[in-house]
Amino acid sequence: DAKLRRAIAHLSPALAPEDRATARRAITRAMSESKLEARDLVAALPEDVRARLLGAPDGKGLLGQLQRRGRFTRFATDTACTACQGARLAPYPAGARLDGRTLPTWLSAPLGDVAHWLEALSLSGADGVLARPVRDDVLARLRFLEEVGLAFLTLGRPAATLSSGELRRARLAAACAARMSGILYLLDEPTMGLHPSERDPLRARLRRLVDEGNTVICVEHDPRSLLAADYVVELGPGAGAEGGQIIAQGTAKEILLAGTAPIARALASIGGSPSSTRTATAAAKKPRHANVAPPTSWLRVEGAAVRNLVNVSVSFANPGLTCVTGVSGAGKSTLVFDVLGPAARAILSRAPFPSGRLRALEGLAGIDRVASSDGSVTAHPRATAGGVLGVLDPLRSLFAATVEARARGYGPRRFSTHVEGGRCAECRGLGVRSVRLRHLPELAAPCDACEGRRFRPETLEIRVKGLSIADVLELPLSRAAEIFRDLPRVGRPLAAAADVGLSYVRLGEATDRLSGGEALRLRLAAALGRAGGTRTLYLLDEPCAGLHPTDVAHLVRVLRRLADEGNAVVATEHHRDLILAADHIIDLGPGAGAEGGRVVVEGPPSALLAHRTSRTGAALR
Repeated sequence: DAKLRRAIAHLSPALAPEDRATARRAITRAMSESKLEARDLVAALPEDVRARLLGAPDGKGLLGQLQRRGRFTRFATDTACTACQGARLAPYPAGARLDGRTLPTWLSAPLGDVAHWLEALSLSGADGVLARPVRDDVLARLRFLEEVGLAFLTLGRPAATLSSGELRRARLAAACAARMSGILYLLDEPTMGLHPSERDPLRARLRRLVDEGNTVICVEHDPRSLLAADYVVELGPGAGAEGGQIIAQGTAKEILLAGTAPIARALASIGGSPSSTRTATAAAKKPRHANVAPPTSWLRVEGAAVRNLVNVSVSFANPGLTCVTGVSGAGKSTLVFDVLGPAARAILSRAPFPSGRLRALEGLAGIDRVASSDGSVTAHPRATAGGVLGVLDPLRSLFAATVEARARGYGPRRFSTHVEGGRCAECRGLGVRSVRLRHLPELAAPCDACEGRRFRPETLEIRVKGLSIADVLELPLSRAAEIFRDLPRVGRPLAAAADVGLSYVRLGEATDRLSGGEALRLRLAAALGRAGGTRTLYLLDEPCAGLHPTDVAHLVRVLRRLADEGNAVVATEHHRDLILAADHIIDLGPGAGAEGGRVVVEGPPSALLAHRTSRTGAALR
């Protein structure tokens, strides 16, 4: 109680700004040591202090800030509705029945069961005439989901709880399940996020689309998918301004025989000449670094039980590179991002331990912080590469600290495209204006007022190292890293972006213009750039997804360097090159959903290759 009173006292309105961090630590410590939840702490505050701290949803308090930033969901916990018991329907529609089953029953059953029920459904008379086309369309979509390994999902499963591979296959089902001909399908990396064993059924389904009289064009990096294609076009030779040219086209066999395109090496490793295939197989079975001793210290998770994880206890190399493998839906993301990440953050910040998710987390000694990358990047015209990397705020402060800016009374907000004042009033800092065309999509044209520079002329008069803020936003990340290398909060994240192959992306590039692979690497660079010389636990969600084999090789070197420098790197992954480069493997399965959540293999890559029942081991062999 005494500790709690001291924590509350820190919330005095007269608290100096520099002491607010102390107040936050005191409150967190009081909550942890007193075993209180946040709601208990807030309820214990004096009424006037509580009103100033929280405020009204439309006021200036904490609630107002959360609402304006759209961040309420971060602090919310899902609880089943007491009125409908989670059915989401009023009593009358919830009670309606089809073939003796209510709609909530249909939605809560596995997709395989729903498909079986629909096939057995008796439809006759006028009702049958109306219902049969609907039933057949739904069945086609369900069969597609079954073919690509999602029979365990339920129709009512929230999309936010799906893994990346599950979500991509659900979207593919919506696009490709209809039995029609004369359709042009444009698919962006359909195999991304899928386990190798799950790609063959998908390729077979795409081939059937072609056989039914459709045209399928895929952006793809998977070598086996390229071998299965009728025609391949490779662009390059580099990325960004260095790309945009056709460097190879023809059948996969023709590209392989020519041997000049970068993709030819990847094709040879899995389907080329016998000699190249034997060489690739031998290299895969050879230890990554036989002269380096295996890890001797570990980060240990005991008794993880979230979603489909069944009392899982596993170890992660610390330091070292650990890959968590298994089919989509086996529990990889749950183990890494819903168990390991929250537990590690709770221990490091002295916050309440998430005991409902696991019994214990041991071996965190020496780790200073946690950095995670789940691959999600906000795709919005106002979200930029520099914003994702977190370098724009220190750059704005740098401009505001110049003599000229201080003389004019300019603060950091003056150099932001998100607020009024320094940005162009006509385009509101976007640099472009939308032109509406009849019967055609909107056309983006450079703003006439600022000529695409985003800021007012007087804002652009402030310069750092001879550059205006608009000039800085136009810099490639590698060039910006070189110019601002003496500013750690800027140079470090930019150098990390260059390390993962994004040197050509402009600092002010809108994230909605980035490819899937670029967006994933940008998020990864943001995580890598936050370390600042501290020992870090990196949690990465399929970092190789969406990458060309050449980019994968580069990324594997970066992650190996991080591990060799004393960090703990944990990645969920399907790509063979990263799996074979790991120090330790945790293979979950054996299947997905209720059939997953168990440890199939734990050990070095050689143990995974030798395991006879692991689907990941079979795919690697």
